[in-house]
Amino acid sequence: MRTGHPRITRLRLWITRSEPGASRHAAALSEAGFPCLVHSVLAIEPLAAPAPKGTFQRLIFVSEHAVRRGLPRLRAAMPDLILPEPAYCLAIGPRTAAVLAAAGLNPAAREESASAGAARSDSEALLAHPLLAEVLGLRILLVAGEGGRSLIEDSLRARGAEVERFECYRRVPRLEPLPSGAAHRIEAIVVASGEALPAIRNLWRQAGGADDVWLLVPSTRVAAQALAQGFVNVHDCGAAEVSAVLRALREVKHAGSE
Repeated sequence: MRTGHPRITRLRLWITRSEPGASRHAAALSEAGFPCLVHSVLAIEPLAAPAPKGTFQRLIFVSEHAVRRGLPRLRAAMPDLILPEPAYCLAIGPRTAAVLAAAGLNPAAREESASAGAARSDSEALLAHPLLAEVLGLRILLVAGEGGRSLIEDSLRARGAEVERFECYRRVPRLEPLPSGAAHRIEAIVVASGEALPAIRNLWRQAGGADDVWLLVPSTRVAAQALAQGFVNVHDCGAAEVSAVLRALREVKHAGSE
């Protein structure tokens, strides 16, 4: 996914993801020796759609925002919300699973879901989980944000499940420009999702940033989107977690020194 190797010096990073993840990632990356600018390109807003009621055999949370925004409303709509057998709770990625566990929602099932697709934390890895292999006739609740991919619900419906989607938040662009001169100090941009790419591109170009800056993205799908947006040095981290970004940074730094 790389077409050039700009020289890497101190490798200052622009963290673009929404809060609270942005500050958390920046702290970990800074501690590892990579200075960061936290400037989120998307903000999270709650949605007022009514929470679903009834019994579900699977609950799927796609992000920590889905947990923070959706779980309190689910508990209000279903005060006795628990996950008795054979119901299970699943999450995309270890961070979402950790937030679920902290909220007290079936930590044992969370541990199972976190172990699936350990190399990647995306919809495809979730769909490979054994608990979603045979779902014919099951009611599944997907807790997510507005819009986004329909891969999970489409795939589960194709497997015979009845899927209800509960959209409890949305991402909206933040139009605040980058600090003056920031584009000349940033050598890599950390991208959390394809949805953020248009805002990243617009803010970067407004700031005078060059298209050959490194973009560190979480998947091959987002890498292809970044190339389509005109960026030329795109590195697939394989996941959005800090550990994956750190591995990619070391690879990028090595490539830039050649």
